[in-house]
Amino acid sequence: MSCAFASDLLLNKKEADVRYIELMDAVRAKREAAGETAPKETGIRIHAPVKEQEALSFRDRLYRDVLKGNREGITADTQKALDEGEAAKTLLDDVLLPAINEVGELFDKGKYFLPQLIASAEAMKTSIEYMEPLLLQANTDQEMPTVVIATVEGDIHDIGKNLVALMLKNYGFHVIDLGKDVPKETIIEEAKKHNAQVIALSALMTTTMQQMRHVIEYAKEQQIDAKIIVGGAVITQEYADEIGADGYSEDAAEAVKLTKRLLGINE
Repeated sequence: MSCAFASDLLLNKKEADVRYIELMDAVRAKREAAGETAPKETGIRIHAPVKEQEALSFRDRLYRDVLKGNREGITADTQKALDEGEAAKTLLDDVLLPAINEVGELFDKGKYFLPQLIASAEAMKTSIEYMEPLLLQANTDQEMPTVVIATVEGDIHDIGKNLVALMLKNYGFHVIDLGKDVPKETIIEEAKKHNAQVIALSALMTTTMQQMRHVIEYAKEQQIDAKIIVGGAVITQEYADEIGADGYSEDAAEAVKLTKRLLGINE
């Protein structure tokens, strides 16, 4: 089974990354519990049998879909939960958000890795997009905070930025994603246009991280009140303090917590 899962991973088969990580995590946990160091037959089930999954409640199945990054099956499970009379807002608040919170905790503890985090976030996004018309009806009197996010000028890396944008959307924020290699003038212009409460800046390289300073200085010149948060591989809390950013986040899960703290939104 290890060879089969590894082959799928090397051949870049769909969702093979998450399956392989789950297998290796399970193998490691079993060895640690038994005090073993040498490889043995695992006898480990990575996915629950179909009958066992069908025995779960609709809420539990939806929760599990997010936890396991089940992007293929989450739409059907979302529809089934709605057919059972569950309100879209209730599913979001009581199932999807707690599930993604657990994913974030597992990521913080080193039990989940980036492919799992991305798969879970995308599964949740799929469910939310399916329920979007119903959620919009439920939130007609609720103004959600707007976040403008961009990779700074000169930097063409956007994987981390995309993950942050996805996570913020999953938590209900209105996200304006400007893409990569974005000049400071465009960032501030869009922040003004959309009355953004938060501007999120990303940079991967030491040669482009200085652009963050220029964006912050330009924002002050333009009298922008939005909170500015920064992140990326080369960014640190010390650098964020040096350039006058309102906050620094080392990963997507922390970016959501930071944004909530800055805006005074209860966890």
